[in-house]
Amino acid sequence: QGKAYRTDYIRSEGFYARNLLCLRVSGDSMEPSIASGDTLLIDRSQNQVQDRKVYVLRYGDEIRVKRLYRRPDGGLRIVSDNPLYPEEIITATEMTHIEIIGCVVERSGRM
Repeated sequence: QGKAYRTDYIRSEGFYARNLLCLRVSGDSMEPSIASGDTLLIDRSQNQVQDRKVYVLRYGDEIRVKRLYRRPDGGLRIVSDNPLYPEEIITATEMTHIEIIGCVVERSGRM
């Protein structure tokens, strides 16, 4: 079941509907920020990494939701909010395996 957003809300936030997509999360790697079952609103136009923001990315055949940091060598540091998951370092040469799908701009879930 998808989540609906009002057109006036989308405009008031400065988004364009054609750039948005919703994704339901499974897994605990981003807890406590994002819980399994939460729905994320992703802005696909925001695909240039800004440190500390949460992005949806394709890494090989996997879709991941992670906090990203740029590295001086052109690579990325991929961080889960859950400390049980180790951070990953992606070098500039390994970036060919990464596609930044978009930035998470909203999270909704059950209490």
